[in-house]
Amino acid sequence: MNSLLLMVTAMILGGDPVADLSQQIKSMDNSSVHWHMTYVGVLPMIDADLLKNCREHQKEKWFRNQLVEKLKDKKSFVAAHVLLVYSTQGKWDGKSHSGWFGLEFDVNDAGDVVFRSEEEQAERLTKLWTERLKASDTKK
Repeated sequence: MNSLLLMVTAMILGGDPVADLSQQIKSMDNSSVHWHMTYVGVLPMIDADLLKNCREHQKEKWFRNQLVEKLKDKKSFVAAHVLLVYSTQGKWDGKSHSGWFGLEFDVNDAGDVVFRSEEEQAERLTKLWTERLKASDTKK
């Protein structure tokens, strides 16, 4: 009886990892990404635990669909794009893209990353990722 009680308590306190990840994705926005200047350029960083969870679920359709939906919103498209680049397996499509894997930005005098044409980029990246994920699903 005690072991059953401990197991149920652990399940309640531990939560559902899929629901937790889904909620994290829903609540993230472009401010979830922190940009660091390096000797080779600008590098986006995102929460390591979130990225680890994303990598674990990278092949699941619900995960991909949720990130594609976040790409459609100019307030979250950067975070969704960064998570997709960092978490999905396979090589980039080989096409020449400006910026960071097609994400276009400028760095102002203060060292801040400023995104170009957010609405246009959100639309373009949504299309790019929709096609790329569909192509990787048909290869299986």
